[in-house]
Amino acid sequence: MNNGHGRIAHWPTRKQRIIASRASWILHFGPIADGMFVCHKCDVRACVRPDHLFLGNQKVNIQDAVSKGRMGRGTKVNTNKLSEDQVRYIRTQYPGRSQQHIADEMGVSQVLVGLIVRRKSWAWLPD
Repeated sequence: MNNGHGRIAHWPTRKQRIIASRASWILHFGPIADGMFVCHKCDVRACVRPDHLFLGNQKVNIQDAVSKGRMGRGTKVNTNKLSEDQVRYIRTQYPGRSQQHIADEMGVSQVLVGLIVRRKSWAWLPD
């Protein structure tokens, strides 16, 4: 297993390994274009049932994860230093105060403050 994905020896040499869901797709539907992911309707990484699989690029794969609530955001991401209330506070302080001053007060970088006020970070959070 690799991050929950089953792996099998790749034919004919057995020196390469392939993710089992990709092997299932190839066996049932044919080749997978470069840059495409084999995604799971069931969200079980080890699943190889062809009726549970679909192809998508990285954007489709991420959108699928977000729509199913599998992508953390905001306070659900354990590396975030800010709460939703702190992000709202930052937005109320700019442009009246400099981004650096706000960053120093909040204990984060000026870059993060800039991303927050331009809605490049925490964009989903309303004021």
